Amino acid sequence: MAERWFPEENPLGKELFVWGQNWQVVGVAADVREFGLAQDFTPVFYMASRQVTPDRMQLLLRTAGDPLDLAADLRRTVWDFDRSIPISGLETMEARITGSLAQPRFRMMLVGIFAGMALILASTGLYGVLAFFVRQRIRELGIRVALGAAPRNVISVVLQRGMVLVGIGIAAGLVGGFAGGRVLQSMLFDVAPTDVLTFGGVSLCLAAVGLIACILPARRAVKVDPQEVLRVE
Repeated sequence: MAERWFPEENPLGKELFVWGQNWQVVGVAADVREFGLAQDFTPVFYMASRQVTPDRMQLLLRTAGDPLDLAADLRRTVWDFDRSIPISGLETMEARITGSLAQPRFRMMLVGIFAGMALILASTGLYGVLAFFVRQRIRELGIRVALGAAPRNVISVVLQRGMVLVGIGIAAGLVGGFAGGRVLQSMLFDVAPTDVLTFGGVSLCLAAVGLIACILPARRAVKVDPQEVLRVE
């Protein structure tokens, strides 16, 4: 609020016209998420309780031990001042934050489960497609070995062609991921929808799966007797 109404100047001593009268700014508090962690910071101002009579108040206490152990002492202290004041909603800040995050955490747990299943399916499908791709070329590999090509060179050729396909798939997936991340932006807290670590980790995982899918069938192919391979139609 201070940045919005008093940009690039000291707001202390300035006045705000609220509720039909002027109020002087005597301090600036830190930004708060007034309506939950999912919402952005909003302009908020606080009035002294002696200036405005509220219908309810929230009291925050910092304690050295378990705050709930002081609940009885808190009630006794308040009621010693005024017995008619009702006290309700005693809870720790940790419990309050946990409660506000219960629904977003549940949604993110579901998203995480589906994302994990999608990664497993993508890895399995990628391995199957590349293994089939190499298997289709087993006759070509046998001819290369029969003509004197070193197994290492044959595997290198398979890796180059297979990883090109993997690279194209990962690039397409990153484009789709960046676009889809905008949809999840409202469900994320302090995490960008284009989180580099997440995209990098998934890309490395799929690249590793593609590498294994190319190496294993290719190594088995070059170890087979070329005569047996060339008989296969």
